[in-house]
Amino acid sequence: AKIGTLNWSADLTKTSPTLTQDGIVIIGIDTANTMKDSFSESKATRTPTFVVALVAFHFHPKSGWSHFCDHAVLRGKRQTFGTSGGSAGGDTETTATSATDEHYDVATSVADALRPFLVKMHVHFKDLEYTTVLCARGSESDGEIIKAQFHDPEVVSEFCKAHGKKGILVAAQRGSKTRFFFDPSTMNGCGKDLVNPPRGFYTADAVPLTDGNEELSSGFYVVGARCNLGHAKATKYNVISLGSSPVGVSKEIASLFYTLCFLFPNKADGLPYPLPLKAANRYANLFVLMSHLEKSLDDTLKPRLHYL
Repeated sequence: AKIGTLNWSADLTKTSPTLTQDGIVIIGIDTANTMKDSFSESKATRTPTFVVALVAFHFHPKSGWSHFCDHAVLRGKRQTFGTSGGSAGGDTETTATSATDEHYDVATSVADALRPFLVKMHVHFKDLEYTTVLCARGSESDGEIIKAQFHDPEVVSEFCKAHGKKGILVAAQRGSKTRFFFDPSTMNGCGKDLVNPPRGFYTADAVPLTDGNEELSSGFYVVGARCNLGHAKATKYNVISLGSSPVGVSKEIASLFYTLCFLFPNKADGLPYPLPLKAANRYANLFVLMSHLEKSLDDTLKPRLHYL
């Protein structure tokens, strides 16, 4: 897999024909953050650092699968401690890291990383056909998703209008607190206790995205992996924007993500998280630990699954 090809693949036209028959690019996005500290005799500084990993998988029934990835390193507001009296326990001052820096956080960092990545991805896949771009970002909280709706859809829409593509934006929450239980009698099981839903279970369209926000109301849950011990966690997919795609395509998106749960190279079975999102999560959490975050990824590594 590290040379750029998947260990196994799937024909997505059998599960999601409307989305994939003319080619699709599925982009997984995830963010990891850390604090970068520096010290001197009179003061200490702390700067929030965000690594946004973006992993794109191209699929077309004629050409098969292709891969492209990159990451961006963004800085938040810098805090300086001990600026008065030469004491580390002195005053605290918060300033921009540089004159051009924005006040990034986990929610807003994705948009600025996604815009240049879409351009690079389009150049890399210039000889491959595709009509749909599906961007899926990993998100933890409802608040992060609500904030992202004011930044991410515009970036995807601009790219799609410029290149004649259809754009879809989804936010996935694998830490959802919702649990589903099945009556064992409906599953040819035995016993009287409730059991976890089988893998492949997904809910109908129009699950509320967030409580108290009527503008965002489309979403669904998918159970991607089998769970026999404990409670199965269903990943919640919040559809932020369908672009010009028909509303009914949400069912195909659910089938698409379930199929992608079986394609992660290091696991010969289904995972709770689909391939692009799992790959982006691995990528971000690997690179955030490295000290040389300023360096960009070498071009020879971008088509490869180097983060495995």
